[in-house]
Amino acid sequence: MLPATDDPTDDPYRMRHAAAPLLADALGKGRARLLALFGAYERALSGAHLRVPYSSELNLPLWELGHIGWFEDYWLSRFSDRRTGARADP
Repeated sequence: MLPATDDPTDDPYRMRHAAAPLLADALGKGRARLLALFGAYERALSGAHLRVPYSSELNLPLWELGHIGWFEDYWLSRFSDRRTGARADP
């Protein structure tokens, strides 16, 4: 169990029923964190151009970033039930 915080985005129930401004804030923070983490990988591997040893158990960093971007696009732009809010099928 995660420790309690004052950040409303840490409460899954509250986020499931959140209004647009809180959701937009949470999505913005999540995106900023993702890009910061990816930026750290990019700086660490700058000489290798993000090439890492192949592993059948892991995807390459650029693949993961693209995968996340696809899901962001789908759930935020293309998901047909997005306007139903909490009634949407999770």
